[in-house]
Amino acid sequence: MDSGRDERRSMAAYIAKHGRIRPSHAVRNDASLSASIVDLIASGGWDALTISGVAANAGLTHGAVYDRHKNKSALGVDAWHDSLFRPLTDVLDQVLNAALGAQPNETADERFLPAMRAFVDPTTEIRAAIELVMGSQFDPVLRAAVFDGLAEWLGSRCLPYDGDRSRAAGASSVVALALGFVLLSRRPWVDEMDIGPGLRRIFVALRNPSEARILPADTADFLRTSPFDTGDPRLDDVLDRTIASIGSVGYRQTRVADIAKASGVSEGFIFSRYKTKLDLFLAVIDFMHAQGYQRLGEFIERIAREVGPGAAEAVAWREYLSPGATTRVVFLETQRLVSYNERMRAITDPVEQGLLESMVAGTPDIGRAEVIGHVHLEFASGHGLPLLGVLLPSAWELPYDVFTEPFVTSSPLA
Repeated sequence: MDSGRDERRSMAAYIAKHGRIRPSHAVRNDASLSASIVDLIASGGWDALTISGVAANAGLTHGAVYDRHKNKSALGVDAWHDSLFRPLTDVLDQVLNAALGAQPNETADERFLPAMRAFVDPTTEIRAAIELVMGSQFDPVLRAAVFDGLAEWLGSRCLPYDGDRSRAAGASSVVALALGFVLLSRRPWVDEMDIGPGLRRIFVALRNPSEARILPADTADFLRTSPFDTGDPRLDDVLDRTIASIGSVGYRQTRVADIAKASGVSEGFIFSRYKTKLDLFLAVIDFMHAQGYQRLGEFIERIAREVGPGAAEAVAWREYLSPGATTRVVFLETQRLVSYNERMRAITDPVEQGLLESMVAGTPDIGRAEVIGHVHLEFASGHGLPLLGVLLPSAWELPYDVFTEPFVTSSPLA
């Protein structure tokens, strides 16, 4: 982060609030504290952030931190307003303007690729901003400032306030992909991929939208129903209740005691099978992750036989965005936490790496780096759409086939 810029921001904010100049040492401490908060959120996640950890990282006393932030929620709100909201919305503005405001002869490489690379390889501020947005869902104070604040901003840029639903679908597609890129930015294959050809496909598809049509009403039941069949109905119910709890209050606030009570079993029943809450969540992830990719592929393939691959992709997008996708928040919590938890990555990375390697093997006439880039792009949509769906609940009603038809048709992996 730019410490000089942070000091200037801190000084300007203080003058605006108090009508006088803040002492220079206090301004430096403010800037150090702000940088420390952002770095810790980006590197360790929101759940692991503590007031004492922030103080130690910033080289300040606990009292100095508490004088500025009375609790963790207040700290997050201040970090959002002081350091994160503007950088995030600035790069979102840039990519939306580059995607939807391109001149007739403009190429993807002029503005769109550089703008989207801000999400493919995000700065510390952008990583921290997305982590805070996702972590704020279950904290009423934080949600009002962070989650709802970004949702309002996105609604003003993506929803069809002017009646142009096709343009709104294009804008929402760009945002979903951008969010997905940030969530995937720490995957082990990112350093060897060539994302350029895939980004150019996005740009061309946005410039050449298809006509919206009526899509099949098929629903993706795997996003709505229990994936568990352990042979023990009591254990299946425990796992279902775990999904329900995480979807309602998030992983951090989920309590095994509450799950046991709701399931009508003892805590001992659960702990005899899963030693910790994390082990219980890992079991849920293990069931859902590989199975989710398999069922998604089967769903798209079945729809594609009726209406073609581009329209089938749009149906899948609609389903990931649908309010009926009850497992969506659990998926988002997995993606939020996986960057900071090696045991989660031990489940998710091999599944995704296996899918990626199978695509590389199936397209020997295309360079490995380019194939990885195209697969990464497909992963990005699947990861970004659920987040867009919780931020903009009405986005699922948009005609995404105007984008997915030309986009899927141009894929060299088809």
